[in-house]
Amino acid sequence: MSRQGRGWCPFADQIEGITSFDSGFVDRVGWCDHTASGYYSTLTSPDFWNNEGLSVHFAIALDGRIAQLLNIFDTAYSQGLDANGNDVNQSSPNVTYKPFAAMNYGNPNGYLISTEHEDRQVTNLVWPEAMYQADLRVKRWCVEECKTQNLNALRFNIDSLAGHYMFDPVNRAYCPGNNWPRERLYNDLVGEPLMIRKNGVANPTFWHGRTLGGRQTMNAAFDFNLPPNTKAFRLEVLMTNGNLTVYDGAGNYAGQTRSGYGMIDVYPKDGWITLDGTGVINILGIVGYWI
Repeated sequence: MSRQGRGWCPFADQIEGITSFDSGFVDRVGWCDHTASGYYSTLTSPDFWNNEGLSVHFAIALDGRIAQLLNIFDTAYSQGLDANGNDVNQSSPNVTYKPFAAMNYGNPNGYLISTEHEDRQVTNLVWPEAMYQADLRVKRWCVEECKTQNLNALRFNIDSLAGHYMFDPVNRAYCPGNNWPRERLYNDLVGEPLMIRKNGVANPTFWHGRTLGGRQTMNAAFDFNLPPNTKAFRLEVLMTNGNLTVYDGAGNYAGQTRSGYGMIDVYPKDGWITLDGTGVINILGIVGYWI
């Protein structure tokens, strides 16, 4: 199964083998955050999820590692049961998710992107900054990815951020916990600009028709005239007769395209990124950037 294109996060580690989910494109109106009562190693184990008959879209570690288990437009089995162990519906007791009626009292698995957060069995864990920034990075990507499908992941404002306890206040009373940084997440999601459209063209004398034979660095800030406070940008690439792998400014894998057209989200460091591959590269430009 290809893990590129619509619904696949380009900077997350991809975990394959999950079978407990429903495939098929569904609406997305926000997220449901969870605390794991466990460890990242468990969250990234397909056997764990398949044996439990459960699943989530993302898992985030205390140190900021990010794993994607399912396409965000598929249905995960993560917050679909109420306090009585039944499917969440209009008769479920004490549901406090404010947009519930607007979503026709439907099961939240069908419209929320679910994320588990490592807590190493610590109740009401205060998120480390690395975890917070990783979660924010994923949510910002989800906002932009949903836009490509004419969906608004923030249509309910702060109520687009749900916690599991809102659907099951008895068995999941502390999920994601009293220290869940909901307000900060929302303020960061709406308080900073989302992707600024640029459609910039790369330096034609250097990056069009250039043959790659290994790793090369690229000063994206110079080639695209990006603002100095650029945090990330979406690179538009066409490869012929070879493959391209892109690494961000910290040396982390950012994405790959194979003998064809692709778009890759990259986080530069001091403007620099690294390109690695073989074949002829044509960097068409950037679609936009985040500051």
